[in-house]
Amino acid sequence: IVLEEAPAVQDNKDRPGVHIFTLSAKSSGVLIKLIEKNLNLIKSNEGINLGNLCYTVNTGRGSYSHRLGIITNSIMDLRKKLEFIIKTELATYEEQQIFYNEIRATISDDQKKNPPREALTKRLTAVTVEMVDDIKSQDNSTKIDEICRLYIQGFDVNWDDLYGKGEYRRLSLPTYPFERRRCWIEIPTNTYRT
Repeated sequence: IVLEEAPAVQDNKDRPGVHIFTLSAKSSGVLIKLIEKNLNLIKSNEGINLGNLCYTVNTGRGSYSHRLGIITNSIMDLRKKLEFIIKTELATYEEQQIFYNEIRATISDDQKKNPPREALTKRLTAVTVEMVDDIKSQDNSTKIDEICRLYIQGFDVNWDDLYGKGEYRRLSLPTYPFERRRCWIEIPTNTYRT
């Protein structure tokens, strides 16, 4: 028995200001495919909420060795930057606020305890806390830039702290495009004698 309909979901307004859009993959080829899939999503849904999109890609996915961070202030700006990356190549374009890095080595526990790395991790935490405080004032562009740069260097950003609770909704995004690579064991024939 249904007593009443579920309440209508109100689409939250896009908060003005800048956002970080991140993508990561295990290889550059897969990252390009992921960029293309997200670009197709934006093209097919021009009214998509930028805050919700950035929230979903940042909190709903793992971080891998090939990392892309884009600082953007609108869906059209993000679309242009994604198209630019596809036309050119994966690289950092600071003037357009596009940051890319391939992390070549994993970070061991000993390296995590490295004093310079610990200082940068503390700085990332401090910047995140400052940014949460500054979100209401919209004075967060330099902090977003710093968070983006630390993210592509391999630091783990606590996105949940950055976004707070309940302000954004998760969207349905394109799935991760795995590489098409055969992983079967070749078994030689006629190797057994009877």
